[in-house]
Amino acid sequence: MPYASEQDIIDIYGAPRLDMLADIDANGTRDAAKIERALNTASDVIDGYISNRYALPLPRASGVLRDCCVSIAVYRMASDPTLMGEDVRQRYEDAIAFLKDVAKGVAGLGSIPTSAQSAAAAASGAPPLASPQTVLVESTPRLFGRELLRRL
Repeated sequence: MPYASEQDIIDIYGAPRLDMLADIDANGTRDAAKIERALNTASDVIDGYISNRYALPLPRASGVLRDCCVSIAVYRMASDPTLMGEDVRQRYEDAIAFLKDVAKGVAGLGSIPTSAQSAAAAASGAPPLASPQTVLVESTPRLFGRELLRRL
């Protein structure tokens, strides 16, 4: 399943830009197959970068992955140089640079646990991590308390 949708492209680039990229036919409808292919290919590219650090499929797509997917898909649909604006090329290059940073471990995907974090949680028998910032604490019952100290 792609990390983004046609609506996400419209939200970021606008409907007129998508109309130019998606080859409007005589009936005035966009080529949905072309859009779907571009989004699926972009998602496959993303998976290729993040698969060594994150277990796939991801439990949910983060907003940054949605933006990367849109940027890569739009870049791939803009095969004609007249459709390729400087912003399209720059967003594509930024998305690929980010994905390379994720692959190197320099950047992360927010609250989605990495494969190593998930494996460590599974090995310890602890419940799966909700986010990298979650702290789980277990301890033995309290030995001393106010009531015990008052009796002394």
